Amino acid sequence: MRVLFVHPPHAGFDSAKTPMFPFAVSRIPPLSGIVMAAFLRQHGHVVSVVDGPRTALRYGNCRAETYEDITRQAIEFRPDMIAVTILTADFSECARVARLLRDQFPQAMIVGGGPHPS
Repeated sequence: MRVLFVHPPHAGFDSAKTPMFPFAVSRIPPLSGIVMAAFLRQHGHVVSVVDGPRTALRYGNCRAETYEDITRQAIEFRPDMIAVTILTADFSECARVARLLRDQFPQAMIVGGGPHPS
């Protein structure tokens, strides 16, 4: 199975308004997705992790380019299952990413995990 772990970008991210925020975001990897990806890889699955906050840093904020890049990475990977990290403060961004990926992969199973659904 091909499993894509997606850590969506943070809501309201704007490096011009919060110049220290990019450093905090870039240094906090999506650990839960990485741990689960390692476990699945050890058990024969093909996995990939998309780090939305790091992707957003390329463009300076959560503009359309961020979501296009996340979608492009997913299309290149062709997942059977998509796991989205959901943080309460970023719920709208998580839902947006899930909808975008549902449009691209209608047959893929999409699951949510993380602090919000837990």
